[in-house]
Amino acid sequence: MLWLAVLWSALGGHDRRIGATIAALGLLVAAAALHAWIRRSRLTAALALWTASLSLCAAASVPDLAGLGDSMRIAGAHSLRLAAYTAHLASTVWLLVALFRRDLASPRLRRALALVPAAGVAVALVMLVLPQRFLVPALPYAAGLAAVIVLLGSMHTLAATHAARLALFLAGWGAHAAAAVYGSLASSAAPHDWLARLAAGSGIAAFAASAGLIVVGALRAEARQRDRAERNALDAARKYRHVYYTAPVALISIDLLGQVLRWNDQAAQLFRGQLKQGRLNTLGAVLGRERAETLVAEARSSGRHRSEIQVRLEEADGGLRTCAIDALLAADAIEITLVDVTERSLLAHTLEHMAHHDSLTDRLNRRGLEREIERLAASVAAGGAASLIFVDLDRFKAINDVFGHAAGDSLVIEVANRLAGVLPASARIGRVGGDEFLAAVPDCTLDEARSMAQRLVHDVVDEPYDIDGKRIRVEAGVGIVEVATDMRAPELIAYASAACAEAKKGSGGRIVTAESSREHLARYRAGIALGMRLRTSLPTERMSVHAQPIVALKGDPRVLSYEVLLREQDERGQPLPPARLIAAAERHGAMSAIDRFMLERTLEHLDRHRQHAASLGFVTVNLSGISLNDDRFLADVHAMLARHCAVAPKICLEITESVALYDMRNTRRFVDRMHSLGVRIALDDFGAGYSSFAYLRELPAALIKIDGQFIVGIDRDPKNQVIVRGIRRLAEELGAACLAERVEDVAALATLLALDLDYAQGFVFSKAQPIEQWLTQPVDLRPLERAGRRPLAGRSEAPAAQHGRRVPAVPA
Repeated sequence: MLWLAVLWSALGGHDRRIGATIAALGLLVAAAALHAWIRRSRLTAALALWTASLSLCAAASVPDLAGLGDSMRIAGAHSLRLAAYTAHLASTVWLLVALFRRDLASPRLRRALALVPAAGVAVALVMLVLPQRFLVPALPYAAGLAAVIVLLGSMHTLAATHAARLALFLAGWGAHAAAAVYGSLASSAAPHDWLARLAAGSGIAAFAASAGLIVVGALRAEARQRDRAERNALDAARKYRHVYYTAPVALISIDLLGQVLRWNDQAAQLFRGQLKQGRLNTLGAVLGRERAETLVAEARSSGRHRSEIQVRLEEADGGLRTCAIDALLAADAIEITLVDVTERSLLAHTLEHMAHHDSLTDRLNRRGLEREIERLAASVAAGGAASLIFVDLDRFKAINDVFGHAAGDSLVIEVANRLAGVLPASARIGRVGGDEFLAAVPDCTLDEARSMAQRLVHDVVDEPYDIDGKRIRVEAGVGIVEVATDMRAPELIAYASAACAEAKKGSGGRIVTAESSREHLARYRAGIALGMRLRTSLPTERMSVHAQPIVALKGDPRVLSYEVLLREQDERGQPLPPARLIAAAERHGAMSAIDRFMLERTLEHLDRHRQHAASLGFVTVNLSGISLNDDRFLADVHAMLARHCAVAPKICLEITESVALYDMRNTRRFVDRMHSLGVRIALDDFGAGYSSFAYLRELPAALIKIDGQFIVGIDRDPKNQVIVRGIRRLAEELGAACLAERVEDVAALATLLALDLDYAQGFVFSKAQPIEQWLTQPVDLRPLERAGRRPLAGRSEAPAAQHGRRVPAVPA
């Protein structure tokens, strides 16, 4: 309505030319506004607003506009002009920013320019309260121009190529501002001054011309850019269409209701007979109704959907293919991509199979078994039953060494096949080690598993294997456990392995069943906890050193010698079997710590009781194979023996035959270092392993301890007597003493006397007692008297003279 009033006032005045000009400007404003709305052009919108404000300034400068009455001419003319110029200041700043928005990159400059119209409004408000003679309507407008010039000049943000355009715009603005100020001053003195009216028209024309030139140039550049964008869009559309219809993957476009809009050749070939031109195609008819509804709903809610689908091709060689679906929401459509991932799926399946199966037997590996055991544990939690059967072959390495690794591999495969033949079809069989197998049997109680294991032992152990024309027999231990819900799969496998290890300690093919009751689990977990503790520290508060006497069968038997042995007590001080602690230490790598403890405690005991040590013949201390291959332990042993050098010559370190043969060079180096400290070496369990004369030649042992399996019942076994006699003669020729272990009765002791052995050790004399007890307690030599020899009244060398041999002491 205000705009119509302005037009009516301008056309109804005396100056028809100015009114026509204002009307033309009004038409230009309307055209610019329409163009801005159609083109969505910010510049055109700014131009329309600027033109409207310029028209308002022109209308306000016509004196006849104020001719409605004398009161309005006096009081309202200046206020109307002040409002018009203030509004025009804001529109001019907006036009300036629209024209040069890409050049005004400084955020500080943009914020400063935005404050210019606000400052103009503030100045206008101040001027309204001033007396009439001080009111100049165009002054805020001119002040705004000055502020803009100052800001642009101080920021230096415009490119040089745009400086001319900016100068032209500011020149037109300056001409209009100067004319407006002049007109405001002149109208106050002479309202009908033709010179003021001419100046106002000239200023408007100059500003409109300069701004018009710049706007036209900007609009032409904008039009060229829009044309270029449209051409690029058309090119992109053509390229998209080409790519869409020639893409090597299937593409389907649907609307938000699931109706197919278009598809490419790959989709037509993939869904032949389901996508046809000239009819309404729906995604439900292509993928299935349920899958299509899920796809559309998920794409509309989250913007994307991914899944896989099985598609059967109609070609003879097509078969069933796996396609990956990837659907993306794009505006009002959903773009679906289907990629044939059959080969990738097959590869993933192959890798999955390889990750959970043994490459040799194609049975489950440890990872696959753990997964199956977890499933069995879930079924047990639901009220079912399940058992694990662990099978460990004996001396499999010897089979590899004798018959070759190819034969060993064939044997492993055949063992797995026989296990599958004995166990039910529901059992899941796996290989957890080179010669270790585990079967997870669902719906199987412990009694049923024991019956299966008995049949298994018969087929696996008793029946020989025909491998490359060779008949090979194997032995195996079998451990059985029932699956418990409070045990994880790795713990269950370790539990079954421990039961199998117990079975292998007995005769070949023996079966050990470990229940998952609270008592059995408590003992097993206590052993595991002990092993974990042994990794960091020994339970020395529960460990003690005992000693079992060694009696000289020649010379003076009253000269005490003994072997130190480890013993353990529980929390109440009751003795525990030492095998538990030793087994845990072997499993968790703590044998070196135990050997160090035993040797250090023995040396300290002897050093505290030097008179007792001086009366001893020798003291044997066992060393494990792990310790002999531990350089740090060997350094500690050397340091301990050097620290207790006064009693070190009484020490005789025992190493087993198998350990000595494992690394002959390292063992010989250790023996030489011990000899340099006066320490003697004993070979323990001689005859129990693969005896070799070569290592007797390489290792200068002072004492050979015959394994107890040849001593128990020797009085009734002539073959053992022949073996022991041969070992004694061999030791005699090598300059070593000979000791018989596990002498349990007088009859065996009498036989050993007849075989002329040097020393005897066993329960016939005493069990192991705390080492402190032997400080005062003599050895009971009555079994020696009952065996046919009387103890000597004093130390005598007569026996050595009678037999023409050295004194039967362990040689240094």
